Amino acid sequence: NEKFSLDIVHSNRSAACLKLGQHERALADAEVALEINPNNLKALFRKGLALHAGGQYYTALPVLGQAHKIEPHNKQIAQALKFCEVRVEQDQRKRMKGL
Repeated sequence: NEKFSLDIVHSNRSAACLKLGQHERALADAEVALEINPNNLKALFRKGLALHAGGQYYTALPVLGQAHKIEPHNKQIAQALKFCEVRVEQDQRKRMKGL
C-alpha cells in the first residue's frame, strides 16, 4: 500500500478544485501543501493557477514566474505564465485609458 505525503494530497485536491471551478478552495489547498513542503512544484503551479482563475493576476504572476524558473521547459507552466502576463498587460492598458 503506497502512502502519499500530506502535501501531495492537498496538491491533488487543489487540482480537483481547479477543475470544478472552486478557485478559493484550490488556492487554500495549494497553500497548505506548500506549508508542508515548500518544494512542491505542482502545488506552487496550482497556487498560481488558482490565483489567476480568481482574477488575482498581479499576485499570480510572480508565483507562476517562480514555478517557471524552477522548471523552465514545462510547457503548461510557460503557457500559464504567458496567459497571466497578457492579463496583466490588458489590465494595465485599461487603467491607463481610465486616467
